[in-house]
Parts: sequence; C-alpha cells; structure tokens
Amino acid sequence: MTLPTPAPNLLRDSLTEMITNDLLGPSGGLEEELDQREDHVYQRYLVGMLAPKALEIAGEEMDELAEAIREDRRKGNPRPNGHLLLKEIRARKATRH
Repeated sequence: MTLPTPAPNLLRDSLTEMITNDLLGPSGGLEEELDQREDHVYQRYLVGMLAPKALEIAGEEMDELAEAIREDRRKGNPRPNGHLLLKEIRARKATRH
C-alpha cells in the first residue's frame, strides 16, 4: 500500500509552519505554557527575543525584498541586511504615494 504524495504547496506550507513553530513558537500548540522556573522564551525558542512583534510583510513586499537581497549579493555584499532593505523599499513606496 502506497501513501498518497501531498501536493508540493501543501508540503511547503506544512514545513514552513513546523519550522516557524520550532524557531519562534509555540511548538507545543496554541495552548503551550512554559514553566517560568525552568523555561525562558529566549532559551526555548531560537528567535524568542529577536522576532519583531508586529512586523507584517505583504506578499508583494516579500517579492521586492527577495529581489533586493539578490541584487545586493550581485553587487558583492554576501550578507545583505534584509531589515534595512525592507525599510528602503517602504520608504520608496511612501515617496511614490
């Protein structure tokens, strides 16, 4: 008996969710509670103290950001700063409106 192969987009979405939950939380589900005496967010989750609280990036901005990172790498910068590039993208959009 062969198990059905999931569609690539469903597999990608599932993998993205697992990675996000593992790095950012909550990996134990939405009801997860950490024991304050034993667990700290910054110890439990790799990006527990680094992730911006309310940063939302629209799909169009993600595409622009990816292109800006590729362009920055083409110019010789091996480690582009995505946060700064996103600020530049948003500043350009603000001046256009």
